Amino acid sequence: MLGFYVTELDKIKNQKRAMIHKLERSTKKENENMKKIKKLIVMVLCLCTVISMCACSGEKNSTNENGSSQDDKSKSTSDEVKTIKIFQFKVDTINQMQDLADRFCEQYDGNVKIEVETVGGSGDYVTTLKTKFASEEVPDMFCATKYCDLEIFEEYIIDLASEPWIENCIDGTLTDITKDGKIYGQPMVIEPYGFIYNKDLFEQAGIQSSPTTYSELEETCKKLMDAGIMPFVNGYKEGWVLGQHFLNGALLSKVDMDGIEFANRVGISETFADQKASKEMAKLLKLTVDYGLPNSIAEDYNTSIADFAAGRAAIISQGVWIQPSLDQLNPDMNLGMFGYLTNNKDDVDVLPTGVSGYWVVNKDSKYIKEIKDFLTYMATNEEAVKSLVENFKFMPPFKGVEYDVAELGNISVAADEYIKAGKTTQYYWTRLPEGFIAEYTPSLQAFCADQITEDELINKLDESTKSIRK
Repeated sequence: MLGFYVTELDKIKNQKRAMIHKLERSTKKENENMKKIKKLIVMVLCLCTVISMCACSGEKNSTNENGSSQDDKSKSTSDEVKTIKIFQFKVDTINQMQDLADRFCEQYDGNVKIEVETVGGSGDYVTTLKTKFASEEVPDMFCATKYCDLEIFEEYIIDLASEPWIENCIDGTLTDITKDGKIYGQPMVIEPYGFIYNKDLFEQAGIQSSPTTYSELEETCKKLMDAGIMPFVNGYKEGWVLGQHFLNGALLSKVDMDGIEFANRVGISETFADQKASKEMAKLLKLTVDYGLPNSIAEDYNTSIADFAAGRAAIISQGVWIQPSLDQLNPDMNLGMFGYLTNNKDDVDVLPTGVSGYWVVNKDSKYIKEIKDFLTYMATNEEAVKSLVENFKFMPPFKGVEYDVAELGNISVAADEYIKAGKTTQYYWTRLPEGFIAEYTPSLQAFCADQITEDELINKLDESTKSIRK
């Protein structure tokens, strides 16, 4: 019998190879534009960083760089400019944060200024913060990103439990910053995340709705490929995308016990190997790579956002925080969301939703009163809260804030449908031991590159967890 059968995997690879060649032939001009976009992003981020570092350096008079008198650091004069240094990771809202800080400072007639420094996206916020501590250049106010941060910074930050804005916080938003009855930070924003997809590209492939199970997602990928559309763009060079967010949404949220309990006990009395969810996570991860643009583990945050905005792929694993960047690159995108579909259960389609960071205050800062006032301003001032919605595109973590979710963009509109339907899960990664991202990411990337098997990946995750628990 003549002829041969082509396996489904071979078909996928052939489709993908043909599509890549097609993209390479037909998008030379687009690639040039993409390079310009990427260069523009880098230039804008660099310019914003320079502006934020220089914004408060224009008037020093007889003070040194931290605002204290050169003759007597313990004295304050009417001419002293108090320069408050803030360190954050929100690269999508650099300008917005500096503008908000500048508006707050207007009440001090030039005697108080705020410098906002930002490292995030493709930069390593946590490592940079640790470097600042090591060099004794600790900012006056900075971000704590997870519960285990309290073990590191607890002795350096102040208890804010008596602040007036505490009662304004939405129930549950203070959990990861509370320890032994003390509340160490103010929640920044509530952020759902998951798979964000381009509805227009789905429609081009004849797909009328988002998938709700793993099988439906697999079928969606095949339809997109048949239509000449690449399903996934994966910014898996970034540890926080792969080792934090993906791991949380596809594994920690799916374990057969309470997610917080598991995250607290894994590496001690629980293992990833004992969880069926681990293999399901690996299967989903492999699907995103097999149906993704080339070099998934080499693509960084900025490049992945630019590729998604340019329509080079239909789906990206990100959250509501990318809306401001997409609005700048392609404001007409029609977007939706769905969860990490690791299996075919009815309840698998949920969005991880939680507080991505907390503002904390350095106990040794000379300007604690002013920083506390700034925190109160952000949480209670009508103009400030309005800015969080309209300019930052934030879901504010404070009660009584009335706003139209459409003001935040269509990603938030899609996420809000999940929230209202109760189809959400938590940020369980906040309870994993310090250093888990750096430990997990190389193994996950190796798996994406077909360098290790599924079982080897899971065993390495367990070995890494035990190692950092010691």
